[in-house]
Amino acid sequence: MGICYSTEVVRSTDDDGAPPEVGAGTTRRILIKRYKDPFGRVVKEEIIHLDGDADDDFPDFPELNIGPKPKPRLEPRPQLRLQPAEPQPQPKPQPRRQLHKIQGPAWDDKKLRPQRGRTGSTISRDSGIVDEADDGLLKWKEKEKLAPKPPEAPEQEETQPRDDLADEDDLGVTNYKRMKSQILAMGPGALYSDPDFPARPASLFYSQQNIDPRIVWKRPQEIMGVTQPRLLVDGISRDDVIQGMLGDCWFLVSLAAICRDSALMEKVVPRDQYMWQEGEGEGSYVGMFHFKFWRYGKWVDTIVDDMLPTMAGQQPMYCRSSDPNEFWSALVEKAYAKLRGSYEALNGGQAIDALEDLTGGMAESYDLKKAPGNLYQIMRRAFKKRAFFTTSKKTTQALTQHGVTAQGLVGGHAYSITSVHIVHSNFGDFPLVRIRNPWGDGTEWTGDWSDSSPLWNRVPQHERDRIGFTDKDDGEFWMDFKDFCQHFTEVTICTIGPDFDADAIADVDREWHQANIKGFWEKGTSAGGCRNNIKAYATNPQFALRILEPDEWDPEIDPPEDKGKCKVVVALMQEHRRSQRHLGVRNLQIGVHVYKAGKDPHERLQQKYFMYHRDVASSGSYINLREVFLRANLEPGEYVIVPSTFGAEEQGSFLIRIFTEKNIEVKPLRNQFNMYSYNCYVQDKW
Repeated sequence: MGICYSTEVVRSTDDDGAPPEVGAGTTRRILIKRYKDPFGRVVKEEIIHLDGDADDDFPDFPELNIGPKPKPRLEPRPQLRLQPAEPQPQPKPQPRRQLHKIQGPAWDDKKLRPQRGRTGSTISRDSGIVDEADDGLLKWKEKEKLAPKPPEAPEQEETQPRDDLADEDDLGVTNYKRMKSQILAMGPGALYSDPDFPARPASLFYSQQNIDPRIVWKRPQEIMGVTQPRLLVDGISRDDVIQGMLGDCWFLVSLAAICRDSALMEKVVPRDQYMWQEGEGEGSYVGMFHFKFWRYGKWVDTIVDDMLPTMAGQQPMYCRSSDPNEFWSALVEKAYAKLRGSYEALNGGQAIDALEDLTGGMAESYDLKKAPGNLYQIMRRAFKKRAFFTTSKKTTQALTQHGVTAQGLVGGHAYSITSVHIVHSNFGDFPLVRIRNPWGDGTEWTGDWSDSSPLWNRVPQHERDRIGFTDKDDGEFWMDFKDFCQHFTEVTICTIGPDFDADAIADVDREWHQANIKGFWEKGTSAGGCRNNIKAYATNPQFALRILEPDEWDPEIDPPEDKGKCKVVVALMQEHRRSQRHLGVRNLQIGVHVYKAGKDPHERLQQKYFMYHRDVASSGSYINLREVFLRANLEPGEYVIVPSTFGAEEQGSFLIRIFTEKNIEVKPLRNQFNMYSYNCYVQDKW
């Protein structure tokens, strides 16, 4: 007898992932799985302590596997009426760890770092933003002319539920060239000020408007110590991404991970953008910059001004570069914060989401304790095939007061994986990984193969040069792969394209097709929840999938069971949840299932069908990740895709991405309960 169950995440302490000088804490989360019988009694309960770089949407990591196991056809069975596990209450965060309060430390003149043993003031609610002092810097307020607000898109007919998609203009998405030409037409000295993400407390925090009176918004040329501000200095590198006072290590490690791909970075950070006293004519500095992110099926252009929050006019409070004159990383972080509504909305998150937003690819997280024996070989091959990696560590070991272990690792924190190499030494070969702490300082691993490890003395200099070994306090270090699996919790792998066979390598060397579907779960009509209530489950959105032909089969490469079948990847993503965190919105528990079509493939599957048939593929247990997906080997024919939430009457919008090697046909199946239109289309090879 099958049972639907939910996965609930309980967050017991606040986790900002920020460097210790700004009060970083540690996190302990509890993952609870409760199984209930048909009478609603709890028959089994699993409690798992998880710690890592995540917010309250911490996932249950899947194991690596190749395709789903075949499921037998079920006989008629009684309908189950189960209830999901009740969410556990979340304790209130301790005041000393709230982002909107900067406790005590007085700030050093040279570094944005508290001086031990000194105290400062807490934040004043009525202070607002401090006007700039007469410090001899450029008086931009005296010469600045406010650029006009971008024209809003005309109101369109309501063919979808009202909150299916947020207005793109509200997200800062507009025409950069048109905006810049309007500012240039205003004459010399006109500088852009973003009306949708202004230099105000609301752009910093959504929970409180009380800010420290020392927080001052400055343009790059006005920041102390900046002599010649530039967007880029000597190109883009991972050293340009250093975490500040915000707990967004999950985003910054993802940004640092993709820095090695110049083509991708040129897409995220468009060139030909100029800063103060740089460029002429159409390339003149106007205080406006734009960056691109993949957002729910398409790349969007996000415009921001270059006003950055600083502490008393010193270096930026948040992300910064190792070069004080370089500002691309700080502005990319600001643009991403604008899409999410505020800087505070970036506090705590999943690297799996940031990697997809920066690449448009597909990302998976795997538990290192359940990893296959050939994981290192998988990572080596994937690294060479344009895959990107991040990792995180839970807090099971004894920590110092700053959340750092005796080995120099930070608990509840995310890291980038920047290289995977086998090093050849005088006493053998060793599988190593290079890892980077986004703090960008000397907080590094101190065990074997660390920067100061004597093991490097047995490695020839030419070998050290080959793998790029350096001995610097820059947050980057090498580890033996066994130590890596022992001390870290999970690894996230992002591929640029679909991974049909779960080997962490995008199958981009063959032709493949993608179909996108935008839809909505609407209360009272199409939010039926899971199969615990078959009648309600039948009202969920349904989409017909027609597989026209099998994949090409090579007897020398492909297993015999794949002959005559088509590899399919179906990804379900819930939209616009993080940008509504200020309203208390959290990720829904979602899942996607594929069924064989009924007698008439053009008709929806009804309650009776679900009582007698089981899915042919599913994403597994319902979970509160932003995106879940399934892999399947299906024979050509007619199928039905059913996306759903675990609980009924839970409203939200979603995006379904379907990847296949051969062309397919997709269309929505409607009934009297959900007659609104879906955006459903198939595109050519990515």
